[in-house]
Amino acid sequence: MSSLDTHRRQVREVDRRMVELMARRIKIAGYIYHAKERQGRPIRDPVQERRVLAEAESAARRLGLDPRRVRRVFRELIEMSVEHQRRLEKRERKPPRG
Repeated sequence: MSSLDTHRRQVREVDRRMVELMARRIKIAGYIYHAKERQGRPIRDPVQERRVLAEAESAARRLGLDPRRVRRVFRELIEMSVEHQRRLEKRERKPPRG
């Protein structure tokens, strides 16, 4: 097997792990939704979102990555989490008592 094939196999494994981590993140976002619901807090938390983005950019800089591109990736991850929480909210919304 050539080194190209070996490296491509390694990239596929990293990609698979990244997707698994994304799925784990979405699952945790569901737990966060339920905690927010119990505390009467909204789904969107701009302060927390800014914190997540700043931490991602900082980590990117430390690792020699483009912080703007990493920020875009994390913005998308945040939006995926928000969408998941909104789906949970819609699915779990109880009908009004009457």
